[in-house]
Amino acid sequence: MLAKRECVLIIAVTVFYLINNFIWLSLTNYACGHDEYPHLIIKLKIFTFLFVSPDLIGLKEFFAGNLWPPFYHSATAVLNLVLGTSYLASAMVNMPYLIILLFSIYFIGLILFDKNTGIFAAVLVSMYPMVFVYSRVYNPDFALTATVALGICLLIYSNHFRNSKISILFGFVLGIGMLTKWTYILYLSGPFVYSLIHQIHLKKDEETHFKRRFFNTVIAVSVGFLICSFWYFLAFPVLYERAVS
Repeated sequence: MLAKRECVLIIAVTVFYLINNFIWLSLTNYACGHDEYPHLIIKLKIFTFLFVSPDLIGLKEFFAGNLWPPFYHSATAVLNLVLGTSYLASAMVNMPYLIILLFSIYFIGLILFDKNTGIFAAVLVSMYPMVFVYSRVYNPDFALTATVALGICLLIYSNHFRNSKISILFGFVLGIGMLTKWTYILYLSGPFVYSLIHQIHLKKDEETHFKRRFFNTVIAVSVGFLICSFWYFLAFPVLYERAVS
């Protein structure tokens, strides 16, 4: 359970990041690098298709021809509707992901050890140089980091898919993660395979629970597949061409 002290500390770290990044981006003549430029272009095109000159057919065609999954850029486009389309406003989309990252790390430490370990791990991760730097860089890698942490957290709390509600939530995050970056499945495959092996190992001792675990696993994967499949079916020709080239 999340105590008030831990919650306040994690929120305080997030507020520090928010203020620090706002000041840094406001005062620095920052020129985006080659990794950020294509993502800004994608985000602006989605913003145009959604809010400037609404064209859902054009948006669908753009998704079909785009190599990058659209969730991170689409979320930014919605944020841009409120804050504007500047680089600073776009980079602020990383702040919700920072909250997700820190709370996920906290809960992982909490269930594996105790609350002190959880809060120490969350604060430690917040001080990683790459986390600190990438929190103000417009790139889906930061969102990928947070989503992977959340996926692993839910996988642990599902108790090897014994908990139906958390298993479905894991499936939802799985789909969102795959719409954030295609490499999401690679980072989650290790813990996921371990959970499957653990289910088989427990089959002899918990025969009555094995069917529930198996059913929840299928449901979770199905939920994730349904969420992300629309884009992967659209973009499959582009992804295939890039893979074999």
